[in-house]
Amino acid sequence: MKRIYILGTSGSGKSHLAEILSKKLKIKQFDLDDIYWIKKYTKKRSEENKKKLLSEILKNNKKWIIEGNLTTFVDEAVKKADEVIWLDIHPLVMSYRVIRRSLTRMRKDADDFKGMKLLLGDIRKYKRKGGMYHKHKELLGKHKKEFILIQNKRQLNRYLKELI
Repeated sequence: MKRIYILGTSGSGKSHLAEILSKKLKIKQFDLDDIYWIKKYTKKRSEENKKKLLSEILKNNKKWIIEGNLTTFVDEAVKKADEVIWLDIHPLVMSYRVIRRSLTRMRKDADDFKGMKLLLGDIRKYKRKGGMYHKHKELLGKHKKEFILIQNKRQLNRYLKELI
């Protein structure tokens, strides 16, 4: 396993899983948000720049772990992935995680309340018509990618145990 693509919505555990896999497998991880934003959550890159940055990562790294929620510029990464992991966690669990994370961060930055509301909205809309769930499904279907579906902590622990 050399190239891993992790997708899911806010609070699903993408970053956490990427960190664990990065340490276990000694593979560098990349967050799609770092490609999407020039300045995190305030100024977006152009579609052309996002594709270019992602292409450079894929070209300059034989092994990689890429994680994120985004779908518009990731086709090349999905195609090249040896393994795709889809985190489809229960909305209440994701909401709890986002609230906990936001409350921790709010001690440092009061603007995080606004961010928390946006993320909770993303979770609420995830499986609704036009939500990211359907875009994720479409992305994987378009590239005929098989994927590992993880829906809870027990499945995650089983997956991680099988890596050893």
